[in-house]
Amino acid sequence: MGANEVVELLAAPFSMGAGAVIAVYVAQWVLSRLAAGGDGYTRKKGENLATKEDLADAVKQLKEFESARTEVAHNDWIAREWKTVRARNLEVFAARLQENYEQAQAFCTSCMSGVVPQRASNSGAEVALQSLQRLYYPELEASVAVLLDKCARVKACSSRYGRAVADAPAEPTEASDGRLGEAGELMLDAVGELRDASDAAIAKLTTLTRQLFAVDSLDKQRDTSAD
Repeated sequence: MGANEVVELLAAPFSMGAGAVIAVYVAQWVLSRLAAGGDGYTRKKGENLATKEDLADAVKQLKEFESARTEVAHNDWIAREWKTVRARNLEVFAARLQENYEQAQAFCTSCMSGVVPQRASNSGAEVALQSLQRLYYPELEASVAVLLDKCARVKACSSRYGRAVADAPAEPTEASDGRLGEAGELMLDAVGELRDASDAAIAKLTTLTRQLFAVDSLDKQRDTSAD
């Protein structure tokens, strides 16, 4: 309250008296201080609330970051373990490839002598090869499928040739020679196709092996060092 306001109160028709004027002034001063204090309290409370929200947001971001980092680390661990398992089974897989090839060749050799094995297929070796391929080497599915198909064809053609040999008369005829010759040609064609399929599968496996062991990268590093 200013001086003019005090004068006006003293000059009022219904004078309040000096004591009343002072009381009014003090009351207004106290109320103004309380109001100022209230504004400061509200402002301080707002600042604290904003700080708390910022802290909560920072904690949330930190948790998201940790979750993402954990996921990346887990995925990296899975990738390393997957690569290790694939590398560890390469030798077994190659052995299964060779096993199926050799068994088809052995079946063919037996039929050429006129002895047709009672069991034309070796489901155990086939299943073992297919299981390894499906578990660890999905990129070799086509190569394995072709190889097994050619193995089956060699056995079928060899069986036909073996029966022709077994059924050939003691005195060969033009008809029996024709059947034997036709069966022999089919068998030899099947054997050639099997050899090509085996070579293709081994080439694919060799490429995969170089990728798993990063052989090409090592070669480049060695060449760079030599330069």
